[in-house]
Amino acid sequence: MTFDQAVTYIRGVLLGETTAAFWTSAQVILAIQRSYVEIYTQMVQANEDHFTVDADITYVANQQLYNLPGGTNGTPRIRFVKRTDLSPQVELRPCRFEEMLQFERITSAPYVDGTEKYFLISGKIGFTPTPNSSGTVKIYYVPSPALPTTGGVFAQEMTDLHHEAICFGAVVRLTVKNRELLDVFAPHFNRLLEQLKNDTQRRQTQEPIGFSMPYEQ
Repeated sequence: MTFDQAVTYIRGVLLGETTAAFWTSAQVILAIQRSYVEIYTQMVQANEDHFTVDADITYVANQQLYNLPGGTNGTPRIRFVKRTDLSPQVELRPCRFEEMLQFERITSAPYVDGTEKYFLISGKIGFTPTPNSSGTVKIYYVPSPALPTTGGVFAQEMTDLHHEAICFGAVVRLTVKNRELLDVFAPHFNRLLEQLKNDTQRRQTQEPIGFSMPYEQ
């Protein structure tokens, strides 16, 4: 199901409103986006390994900060970082920015490959001590969800059941002030959400997961 198909399904099938009358297009779009983020977040919480992906970063001497993967959708959640240009490969441990400052001040010994730590700041990833040569790291991370909109699609990991839950979740938001309609749609949405969480928990995968984004009612 595409985003536009979701809008049509919500208006024509669930709400019985084929054109914008009571609910504006902007309201429907926002409701779908918020429902999408909720479903994505619930999947992540149910099985954190479901959405994790990986990316490589090549760094160079005397440059400490690098762009994180994931484009402009928000800061991803880092799961695991390792040096892949060393043999054997070496895991890099995280540190806080304050720890990085202290580490840089007290590190006077010669730089040793594989002893680096990483930290996050301003949407970037940094390595300490600052590398004095080139290297490659592989980052396993949970991407922040890109909000779908008109003409777009939902995350490829999502099935028809997820799409249905997104649509019902959107309708619950649109009808939150109409008790009669809310009582019709909310129970089905809750059943769909519970089924999705159970299905996600049963999945066994080695590929990491999702990211939650705040929303308002």
